[in-house]
Amino acid sequence: VVRGPASVLYGSNAMGGVVNIVTRHMAQDGIKTDIDVSAGSYGTFRSEAANRIRHGKFSSTITASYNPSDGHRHDMGFEQYGGYLKLGYDFSQRWKLWGDVNITHFNASNPGETFDPYIDNDQSITRGMASMAVENRYEHTSGALSLFVNWGDHYINDGYQPGNEPLDYRFNSNDLMLGVSWYQSARFFSGNRITVGIDYFHFGGKAWNQYFDGSKDYQADRRQDEVAAYADFRQDIAQWLTLDAGVRFDHHSQTGNEVIPQAGLAFRLPDDTEIKAMASRGFRNPTIREMYMFP
Repeated sequence: VVRGPASVLYGSNAMGGVVNIVTRHMAQDGIKTDIDVSAGSYGTFRSEAANRIRHGKFSSTITASYNPSDGHRHDMGFEQYGGYLKLGYDFSQRWKLWGDVNITHFNASNPGETFDPYIDNDQSITRGMASMAVENRYEHTSGALSLFVNWGDHYINDGYQPGNEPLDYRFNSNDLMLGVSWYQSARFFSGNRITVGIDYFHFGGKAWNQYFDGSKDYQADRRQDEVAAYADFRQDIAQWLTLDAGVRFDHHSQTGNEVIPQAGLAFRLPDDTEIKAMASRGFRNPTIREMYMFP
């Protein structure tokens, strides 16, 4: 968990902090399977099965889940199911390759407010992601090259209120985000670390109303590209003091250029408590959804 603006390393939207999630893996050879099932009120049911394997240089993780609920009001049903797969191979202690894919689908109904209800306000949404990375780790340098794609498909019935006529169309949208990231960190002498990196992201999305007669009313069809380069420098000035400075240059195809600086000091007290004084700039580019909702 990184608190505070972290846009120098992580780019747009790293405003208040960054949470990095690392999936579990097995350190020793073997097979481990977990099954979790629970049930509760309002027809709520949760289930997940996970299998992890490690055999020599090969490792894998696969999970599947199904989570439905009727909700605490009529016409408030929800169900979600998905699967995740991760495969890894260690070429050596210094080079590793891994890839993963995750697909989740859910159906949900919204009854509206109790004093202003909706009928048939339903949505069906599928989202998926896939990524692959090559990592290296040496005594004085480490880094990774990663590729990823993130996509979504949305089918929504906005519903109608009692006394009105049902809608003769359904809202549809899909989006795609893909990118390539590379970074490398190096220590040239004691107490020093320099990290440099390059990011490229492509965003795209369409939104339209699909009428029952087959016609379409497009709301948006947009594309965005973003490319960035950054450098981060850290140096121990003393055993109790570390200097941190960095800068990122970001170019967005629609919002233009951003320069994001960062500088700070970290103080280590005798009881290993660390106090940081940091000045950093965060920035945020509009998302695809915002681009078509607020043109």
